[in-house]
Amino acid sequence: MPFDLFVSRATSYDALSTARALRLSELGPPPGAREAPGGGYWLEHPGGGPWLAVVERGPNVVLSTSYSNRRFVRNFVDAFDLAHQLAAAVGARVFDEVSAAEVPASQLNALLRPLGPYVARQHATFQEVERRIREEAQARLEYPLGEIDLVSDYFVFVVVGSTTPDGVAAALSASFGGRVVRDSVRTFRVAPAETRGWLARTLGRQPDPATLVLVRPDGAVQVWPSWAHPFATLAATTVEVARVLAASTHGALQFGRTPVDAPLLEAIETSSRGLGVDFHRWWAARA
Repeated sequence: MPFDLFVSRATSYDALSTARALRLSELGPPPGAREAPGGGYWLEHPGGGPWLAVVERGPNVVLSTSYSNRRFVRNFVDAFDLAHQLAAAVGARVFDEVSAAEVPASQLNALLRPLGPYVARQHATFQEVERRIREEAQARLEYPLGEIDLVSDYFVFVVVGSTTPDGVAAALSASFGGRVVRDSVRTFRVAPAETRGWLARTLGRQPDPATLVLVRPDGAVQVWPSWAHPFATLAATTVEVARVLAASTHGALQFGRTPVDAPLLEAIETSSRGLGVDFHRWWAARA
């Protein structure tokens, strides 16, 4: 479930469903907007990166930001300012789904105190989503798709065959050198290309990996993103690692359970140069 703010003509939170309708056409497209699938807009944050969706839901306009967005804390705080700008333009009010209450502009500073209970609650929810991404094979959507902002991992390659952890280690080392860290007998992580030489530059601080590799007991190799970087960076490294391991082990490459030939790999690579949410929708449409 994403974080939602309602811009509404309702006089109370309980009256949202019966409020006099407010339409996006009354507000016009906000700056930095692109059309969202299913209607409404996706906005880029003025500071860069995906921010939130602005959509109609019932008689209200909703600003919806994804808990799985890497910049969620910045995004939800700044969503309040935009919501009040839109509301002021049409004489509407702003309601917060989390507190199930109206949030007048005069209360914003108190509500959004950096060490206050409201911000702490949102940060705790964000951290729980981060845990699920790390531990439960979940994946980010930079913008919510309706009520969905966290999905099963949608960018997983499998090299089917029979290989050994040492064979994978040798192939990764030959192609990626110092970008590779071996975490255990069967697991590896690979830093993105732009961090080549990171060890000397950061005095030993390891960067977040782009790609994770697991040699399974059956000899197959699983390759998937860490979700610690923008999607295009993750995808480029993950495709590169999968291609190298398929060639070095002479294994059959799969994307999820779908066999991958050269044209499909090229299509995956081309379609993953933007946002993860766009790739997720592209791949789902192919099924």
